[in-house]
Amino acid sequence: MLAPLRPLQVSAAHTDEGLRIAVSDPLGLLEDALLLTPELYWIACHLDGASSIEELLPRLRERASEIDAELLRDAVHELDRHLLLDSPRFRRARERARGRFLASDRRELRHAEGNFPAEAVACRTHLDGLCGPSRAGAPSRVRAVVSPHIDFGRGSSIYAQTWGPLQAGPSRPRRVIALGTSHAPLEGLIGLCPLPYATPFGVLPVDSAAAELLRAALPAEAQGEALCHRNEHSLEFQAVWAAYAFGAPRFVPVLVGSLIDPEEPAAPPRAQPHLEPWIDALSSALAQLADDETVFVAGVDFAHIGPHFGDPSPLDAERLGELARSDEESLRALERGDADAFWNSVACDGDSRRVCGLAPLYLLLRTLEKLPRASAERRGYAQCTSPDQCVSIAGMWFR
Repeated sequence: MLAPLRPLQVSAAHTDEGLRIAVSDPLGLLEDALLLTPELYWIACHLDGASSIEELLPRLRERASEIDAELLRDAVHELDRHLLLDSPRFRRARERARGRFLASDRRELRHAEGNFPAEAVACRTHLDGLCGPSRAGAPSRVRAVVSPHIDFGRGSSIYAQTWGPLQAGPSRPRRVIALGTSHAPLEGLIGLCPLPYATPFGVLPVDSAAAELLRAALPAEAQGEALCHRNEHSLEFQAVWAAYAFGAPRFVPVLVGSLIDPEEPAAPPRAQPHLEPWIDALSSALAQLADDETVFVAGVDFAHIGPHFGDPSPLDAERLGELARSDEESLRALERGDADAFWNSVACDGDSRRVCGLAPLYLLLRTLEKLPRASAERRGYAQCTSPDQCVSIAGMWFR
């Protein structure tokens, strides 16, 4: 059987040679994005892991009669050579990468370029500049923070409104539990990282006891790939902001995988018999860790719409207005602490907005359900728009 195409990030790219499909690897095995012809990508999408060349060829020739067995073999070889298939070659490369990653003494910065200086004094000056006057109204304490994970340039205003007052305020929690979107396929509910996260301000120490409590709450099959942390920006950005605002708290980085059932995309986790026991156990363990010196941080973005993400229609004022109304429904559910209403506001149509923060935010809300009621304060909302895409973001505190 031919190996299937593995989960990757794809987008349309217009080049001098014409339309190409840009393929990038959230695991980081590919250092740079690859540009595939639409024809090669079309073949790749038909590789399902259950068909041989002899079985697949007739199906392809129904749409492209010029394809023959040699061309198909060459295409498969080229895809596998670049580690795009879930093949033995890819698994060996992943195993080597995992070994190198876990043998390190820290999880190194991967996304400083274009976002923040990697040196402490320069980074503090840069973040001070971003936050500017956004420092008033510092709370005496927050239980949880909802923060973007978009690049610092586009997200600067929401980052500033969310983190600026916390940096200026009196609260210095000793532990941060960060829940982040896993953009790489996690193959489990969560992914924990045994390595301390590096920041420009120093390495944040690992809270091994807290991580072990979370690990013990779940069976092995619910625990995903640690390698997903290596190239993931959603938690790196929270580690940098936490170090800037709070000093050197113990850091518990938790990547959260998709909670959507492919067969029933709108089904909430409470209605998924295999998933709900894991969610309940994990949120209970997280609630056990809540105390006066602990802050939960959700590193999340909201909608991803437009032709860049595969939508057929261009962005216009009407579409952005619809997005604002849909996002508002989700944000209000978030403010109420209503996990089920939040889920339904996003997943009722199969998550057509592509809210990549759905899983971490749902887990955060399920955790807050088990604690004394928290009051929410929205810090801001923005639509980061370019001609072919819009990413919406928000900041929030729970006190």
